[in-house]
Amino acid sequence: MFDKEENAVTIACDAVWKSSPFNFALEKVFPTNVDIGGSDSDSDYYVLPPQQGAIGEVADLGQKSAINDAIKELATSMLMEDRLVFGFAHRLASIVFFNVYTNVFLLPDASELEYRSSIVDSLFEMAFSGTSYMRPRTGPKHDAIVEVILENVRGLKFTAVFAEVVGNPQFQDDAKARRDTKKICKAMASELNVMQQVTEGKKVEKLAVFGIVIHQATYDILAGRIVGGRTVIRKIKSGCFGRVADEWNQWKEVLADMLKIRFRVAFCHNVLRKAASRWTGPAPSLEFTITPSKRRRSSASAVLPAKRARDADNL
Repeated sequence: MFDKEENAVTIACDAVWKSSPFNFALEKVFPTNVDIGGSDSDSDYYVLPPQQGAIGEVADLGQKSAINDAIKELATSMLMEDRLVFGFAHRLASIVFFNVYTNVFLLPDASELEYRSSIVDSLFEMAFSGTSYMRPRTGPKHDAIVEVILENVRGLKFTAVFAEVVGNPQFQDDAKARRDTKKICKAMASELNVMQQVTEGKKVEKLAVFGIVIHQATYDILAGRIVGGRTVIRKIKSGCFGRVADEWNQWKEVLADMLKIRFRVAFCHNVLRKAASRWTGPAPSLEFTITPSKRRRSSASAVLPAKRARDADNL
């Protein structure tokens, strides 16, 4: 059942993608079969050291200028999709082409927060903004989430996407990657349980929640569904970010993957909206049983009262 639904959704996403303004915008700023970089030259040692965005390459300024013009063209468009792509493409070009911002992919001591603020937050704003029912946010429990709001039914909202960034973009931390993946899977299963309350067991196979784990310059996309009364979570896609100017065109696939999750979230929103319009019960909620912590008294707190009692007897 999981594979059947995934195949149906994939076909639907591909059909929507072919005629989507997002697709046309990406074609403009990420042209196919264009070599952005050039060849290195060591004929002159009396030059300034290369900027971070151009390490190991001599830029083809003509190609970069053409792409920069395409990005500027999106800025004057009246289409929401063009403007969203412009926002991210402009920032990305400022990092890898023109060195306006620091390239975190080339900093061995860059923090997770720098990685998120430089790349990930902008990527999520591009992929999930522009609608009244989809809201990308950074949360206290997860590095990024996407909320789905059912504005026509008492403002019910659900979390459709959970994302975690695994530390530094250069440092490989497999242990943290496993912990973050487990954390996301738990959150996805819990959210599917909440969504199931609204549908009252009907069309539950159409519900889906997604997880994104970003580790170094790679990402995994997870999909969770309810199959036969059980929650099934599988990896459905993997990809890699472009780190320097020569890898500019890799971002076309990255953005396409994120935007197709946007379409999948929209499909799930339709299912929830129709089910919620018939919902007569209380607002669904996920309740946690909180067990009081049994903190053991420290040795100092245990010994001092007894010592004070002995001292009082000796007076």
